[in-house]
Amino acid sequence: MAYYQILKKRRLDLNLSIQDIAIQTHLSPEFIRAIEENNLDVFSDDFSFVRYFVHSYADVIGVNWAVIAPEVDATISAYAHARDMAITQAQRKMIENMPAAKKKGTKKRRRRKHIFSNMAGALSRKMNWDPKNQLSRTLIFTAIGALTFLAVLSLAVDALSERNIRNAELAKQEELKKKEEETQRLADQFKSQKDASSQAEKQANAIPVTVTAAADTVNGFIVENALSDSEPISIAFQCAAQMSVTVYVNGTQNTSHTFDQSWTYTFQSGTDTLIELEISGYQANDQITVNNTAVPLQETGFTDGYGVVTLQFTGSADQSSQDQSSDQSQEPDQLNTEQTPTQEDYSQSEEYVESGQGELNSEDQGIEDPYAAGSYTDPDSEYYE
Repeated sequence: MAYYQILKKRRLDLNLSIQDIAIQTHLSPEFIRAIEENNLDVFSDDFSFVRYFVHSYADVIGVNWAVIAPEVDATISAYAHARDMAITQAQRKMIENMPAAKKKGTKKRRRRKHIFSNMAGALSRKMNWDPKNQLSRTLIFTAIGALTFLAVLSLAVDALSERNIRNAELAKQEELKKKEEETQRLADQFKSQKDASSQAEKQANAIPVTVTAAADTVNGFIVENALSDSEPISIAFQCAAQMSVTVYVNGTQNTSHTFDQSWTYTFQSGTDTLIELEISGYQANDQITVNNTAVPLQETGFTDGYGVVTLQFTGSADQSSQDQSSDQSQEPDQLNTEQTPTQEDYSQSEEYVESGQGELNSEDQGIEDPYAAGSYTDPDSEYYE
């Protein structure tokens, strides 16, 4: 399936109109329709931005540009080459139809050549090549020289036209190449701006990491909202002198490193994880941060610069974000929820009535029983025998 058919099918699958695509890409609906119909004549002999238009269209509807890019480039190049060849053929035809180079039909040319040969032969036979006929010979040679000059001039004009056409085609290709480079630069700039915007939005919506000290444990901490299935966790060390750190993950040694001034250990996990840091060479004012959140170390937990710091990671940032959204969406439902009686409530009510506790005592309440003997008259009794 051709790239323009893929774009159109994808648009129809998304239930989007050409006007919707035009609004999102800031392109004319005529250009969107021309791209889907592969009608490059609409772009008025300027194909420099066609590639950028198709790239923008593909990004809007979620089509992988890298897959269709070679086909788009080949289609544009082939169309431009065919158009240039058509222009070249038209120019050549114009040159051939010029009055100086206009040629007659084959039969007439042969006939004229035949007449000319007969006339030249007859003139040669009748002429007497003596000094008295010097003027006639001069006229004949002048005519032959003029014809030769016209033929050479025609060939020179043809060669000059060919060279001009070739130079124009080379200039066109160079201009097209520059415009394609500019298009690629604009596309890269647009992509970088989009990535920067996405990163800024992601950072704005990120839930801050919290580090709290664990109860009854020196240099033991609970780290919340740092776990993620997609983003790595960084533990950064800042020290004034040389420091050695051995990292244990869930009780298993993972790595050991000796460094000066700074070092960063990264890992990725979406489930609760215990990190133990066996540190040698610790000094006052040395710092440890988790995703740029400081860990409040206690100097009493280090002896001669040696100590162990435990970090219990719990609470996924992704899950926290989902829980926050879920809580916000559930609050109105909780406010409007009414308690519905259960089957057990109905059963208890029936037991209450059967036990006699739920019966009304008309005497105690002072209510006259309308169905007591002699006190009730059926209003419709006159209709029955």
